[in-house]
Formats: sequence, C-alpha cells, structure tokens
Amino acid sequence: MIETGCPSIDISYFLPITSSLLGIRVGEGKPVPANSMLAVLALGATHGTEVTLDAEGPGADEALASLADLLARDLDAEETPHG
Repeated sequence: MIETGCPSIDISYFLPITSSLLGIRVGEGKPVPANSMLAVLALGATHGTEVTLDAEGPGADEALASLADLLARDLDAEETPHG
C-alpha cells in the first residue's frame, strides 16, 4: 500500500504507455482501472489515503513503479514550468 499525495490528477496522462492492466483500490474495495479518471475519482481517495495498486501483463513492474512514484508525490507543491 502507498499513501497518496495528490489523487485529483489524471493518472492515465502520466503513466508510460503500457499494455499491462493497472488497478487501484481503497481498503478492501473493488479495484478500478487506473487509466479511468472517473473510476479513480469515484474511489473518494483524498490526500493521505492509503491505496493498493496491482498490475498484470507485460511491463507490469515498471507500470506499478511509475504509478507508485506518481501517487507518492505532492504534485500541488511542485513547481511547474509555467509558474
């Protein structure tokens, strides 16, 4: 499990192109596709919520590592090139 830093971002935009199936869930709930912004928002995860990630298929380990890294970051605190 990891603790989310900023759940309101579109995760699918930041993930590398992969053919693996990525899932994310809160608690013992049903996992939802990580590439579905609507499904991820419907989880109701807020800053600090622990989520469980899973992946299967080619590139699953790399996809999990990328998603875990993204969710652990506080993207609201990071500076962007535009301000």
